[in-house]
Amino acid sequence: MSIANYKEHRSAFSALLEKDCDKPILLFKGESGTGKSTLLEHCRTQIHQDIYSVSVDLRNTSNVMQIFSQMGRRLTWDCFDNFKQQLGELNRQFNINVNGNTQAGVGNMINVELKALFDNTTPEQRTEHYTALTNAWAEDINALNKPCVLLLDVYEDANSEIKRWINGDFLSCASDSRQMRVVIAGKSVPESFEWNHCCELKQLYGVHDAKEWLSVIKSKKKIIPAQNPMDFLAGICHALNGNPSAIARVIDGFPSIQ
Repeated sequence: MSIANYKEHRSAFSALLEKDCDKPILLFKGESGTGKSTLLEHCRTQIHQDIYSVSVDLRNTSNVMQIFSQMGRRLTWDCFDNFKQQLGELNRQFNINVNGNTQAGVGNMINVELKALFDNTTPEQRTEHYTALTNAWAEDINALNKPCVLLLDVYEDANSEIKRWINGDFLSCASDSRQMRVVIAGKSVPESFEWNHCCELKQLYGVHDAKEWLSVIKSKKKIIPAQNPMDFLAGICHALNGNPSAIARVIDGFPSIQ
């Protein structure tokens, strides 16, 4: 995947993948149109096969249980013995019985248990449950034989309950984890003194310099359709206010090298 500029941001992500990474939390902050989602997608494509990865669009996520569920599906629930045990204990504590559910398969049953726990508890109770489940989940992540990268997009659109969990239990566990790596992108991003020491923040401002797009044009095997190509490209960058995805779409429409 071709991407213009943001060399520092890409370098920070590469450092995140290193075995001896000392800053496992990376934040990408920028206004709409600065290329946060494009950069996050580029980062995802750079993750090697020997590293687990899970991408979550927080705009389409209604509760923390869904994030746990997505992790289980992606890595398989066989990786989460501590989490499954803790989930079962919490459901027994609240006398939540899902044995009569007709959905087959371990994964489906765990999803049923997660939904049942969410549906049968108050927000205050869920806060305590999230702590217990997150700690168990982090233990399982630490026991993996390779790192796991979680990419969370559109942080500003997450609901308040998810934001509290991310800012608290989740990133607290990530800061102490040997195997967990976290990348969060948004107009706003989490803030906390507790894990600030192991976090790197990178601002995004868009890609306004036409020269930065030459490598992208070359990689796409395109030709700038103008007698004064740099002036033409600079005009596009100015008109689109440096919006990476919009500029990339225009470049895709350029004629191809024959």
